[in-house]
Amino acid sequence: MQLILKENDVANSTSNLHPDRVADWGLRSVSMAEWVELWAPVHAIGLLHPREATGANFLFSKRNGDNVGVRYATGYEMFRHDGPAMATSGGVISVQRIHDGWAAMEFPDANYVHRPDMITITDLKQPYRGSHHHALVEQVLLPRETLGLADADPFSPILIPLESERGWRFARELEQFFGRDDVERAVDRARLGTLLAAVIHDSWSVASDREEWWYGRRNLIRKYIDTHLDDPNLSPVQICELFNMSRATLYRMFEPDGGVRRRIQDRRLHSAIWDLATSGIKRGRLSQVAERWGFSSDANFNRAVKLAYGLPPGALFKTNRVLGLASVGPDQKTQPDHVEPLFESLQAKKKSVPDPFGVAS
Repeated sequence: MQLILKENDVANSTSNLHPDRVADWGLRSVSMAEWVELWAPVHAIGLLHPREATGANFLFSKRNGDNVGVRYATGYEMFRHDGPAMATSGGVISVQRIHDGWAAMEFPDANYVHRPDMITITDLKQPYRGSHHHALVEQVLLPRETLGLADADPFSPILIPLESERGWRFARELEQFFGRDDVERAVDRARLGTLLAAVIHDSWSVASDREEWWYGRRNLIRKYIDTHLDDPNLSPVQICELFNMSRATLYRMFEPDGGVRRRIQDRRLHSAIWDLATSGIKRGRLSQVAERWGFSSDANFNRAVKLAYGLPPGALFKTNRVLGLASVGPDQKTQPDHVEPLFESLQAKKKSVPDPFGVAS
């Protein structure tokens, strides 16, 4: 599992948000009720605990033509994009960079942990779910139709190493999106769209036989891991023997995930958390979930959850953090945001977005 966080309560104060980012990015404090309302067109949020103890996250948004950029700092939260959110924001492509913290993401045919060493491109024309872990995020949302993808099938997430040429170019475009004047931003908008369209089309290109074998084998192992998380013997050694490959080859194959052992730990942890989030906490439930998802003991499960989410599982779900937040009214917003109007305009143009996976509204 991704263990960037130390075993202290990182949500205690704003000192955990780098002061340079607050000043440079112009982030404003956002109450949790407003936060849930603000992101409702994109995904339903289940709050675990906010960025700071006073009950606030931080956000700044900026429009550039049809594109919208959002910089934000979260505490710990779970979110889901399906039915109603897909009907509103399914016509959007997201380019995202995490500067600090991390996010765990699950799509229909891919799941990954987004760490600060990568750029991700995701298609909102499909269901997904995920969680933010004390994340400092920079994101630009672009309408599919401006990229010539209005009627294209949804594509799997594209992960680009930050150290690569394209990763560096995306990082530069994201930074410039927020820092230029209107004239310069018009040029930036076209350049970002061109770069993004090229990367998406390249992802559809036919791979070489060697690449096809490599990615095919990796996807097969990922599916094997996901269907055997309850097996206490699931390990790199078992996988090497089953798929007849060396430990070195297996590690290279899963290097973007931090190795296959971390991949297994990530999947176990986040599957267990979603299990608890959807089924609730009852007597003996924590032990059942820990055993179901392959944790060797309750103590190991509690420790893993606390390191990843800032609190042990019993404390994480025992209050009404996830449910029961009051809706926020327009008069309570201290600064107009640009996120919701973008999705409203897309909805007005397309009326509704087809749901390719048949997720119920």
